[in-house]
Amino acid sequence: KTSYDADQPQFVIDVPVGTAIIPLALKGVMETEAGTLTEMIFSVSQTLCGVGSSTPVTPVNARVQASGTGPTSVCSVYSLYTGNCTAPSGGYEFARFSSPFVLSDGDPLNDVRMQWKADDEGWSPLIEGGGSLVVHIDGTTTAPTGYFTAVWWEFEVN
Repeated sequence: KTSYDADQPQFVIDVPVGTAIIPLALKGVMETEAGTLTEMIFSVSQTLCGVGSSTPVTPVNARVQASGTGPTSVCSVYSLYTGNCTAPSGGYEFARFSSPFVLSDGDPLNDVRMQWKADDEGWSPLIEGGGSLVVHIDGTTTAPTGYFTAVWWEFEVN
């Protein structure tokens, strides 16, 4: 995106009722960028954002065991919104990163990583069922491209 658009995030984890997640690490790596500034915002919402017009993402569990017997996520994960979802509400922003675009010797800054780790911060939000983890990425003039990874702890709640 070339500007912040609350109802078109780049990544969402919708947490269903009966489940909670604790984000452990979130990382975005910009592969191309232009304009003057690239920004990444991590936030939580007290409401589900929903699918909107997006691409579903299948989470991969870090627990390795016999094929077909491993646990799967009950969360819904979406990326690359091109149409509106339900705008996040009632939550808060817990991290924001920005990177000025610098064109020196013909190349922008290399290896631009925007990352948040619970270990480094000493805390993490607890997102219970009916809420979402939301990531917005935008750049002025030209939308940045790259990839995003999220690691979270997921568990049942009563």
